[in-house]
Amino acid sequence: MKITKFAQSCILIESKGKRILIDPGNIKYTSELLKNKWANIDALLITHKHQDHCFIEAVKEIIKNPKTKFYTS
Repeated sequence: MKITKFAQSCILIESKGKRILIDPGNIKYTSELLKNKWANIDALLITHKHQDHCFIEAVKEIIKNPKTKFYTS
């Protein structure tokens, strides 16, 4: 299992070929994250709607992938 922490509360968990991204916020966000670190996400979890946990522009791009399951409250 590999766990990568990004600014604020964003975490990427990688295990057994699966990638789970939690709370992709806008703090230190760059479009390069979407192309590299936040690409090919299997599950996206948003804990709440604050910009530092849920940057809507990034979320829209991540869920364009039909395999991505999206979970939120």
